[in-house]
Amino acid sequence: MPDAAGQRRLCSSTVCPPMEISCTQDEIRLLRRLYRKQLEAAGLQVEFCDAENPVILIKKVPACFIEKEANEVRRGRHPVTQTILKEFLQEQIEMFQSTGGFQGVLSRTVLKVLSSQACHGAVKFGDVLNVEECKSLMDSLAGCDLPFQCAHGRPSILPLVDLDHLVVEKEVHRRPNLQKLQQLNKTRFNSGSI
Repeated sequence: MPDAAGQRRLCSSTVCPPMEISCTQDEIRLLRRLYRKQLEAAGLQVEFCDAENPVILIKKVPACFIEKEANEVRRGRHPVTQTILKEFLQEQIEMFQSTGGFQGVLSRTVLKVLSSQACHGAVKFGDVLNVEECKSLMDSLAGCDLPFQCAHGRPSILPLVDLDHLVVEKEVHRRPNLQKLQQLNKTRFNSGSI
């Protein structure tokens, strides 16, 4: 969501009751310095406890963390939000220490969660789609930088037919000869080479 002065923030979801995260005193000191700028922009709302208690309360988290949690619970797996939050906070601290607070891209933790959600929500082999859904999917893929792989780098599209072996007639518009393809397929099937 857009923020003041052209900055962007991640959408947040409220955590009720707030989640307790144990930290060292040094981590809390750094998180206090980060709080207003980075943590809120990263979708977190944090409450710091008293000085003797090295705990912070997380009141809001990036919405994608809650969606990830819901997907994991739905699959019968263990809750993951606290683990993701610890990793995310550690990453924020490390970024603050190495760059002095500059943050130009989404964090690795958020990217991992979003990549996982994209893969789990993707159309899988055997899923039934109507013609409009197929057209919409192909239009969306055409606009992607890397349409042939998922967010993790695995193939997202596989050829179902290899047309390289066909002799292409010299035409302005090269189209496969489906009769030749059918004959070739019958020949291969009958000879047992498939």
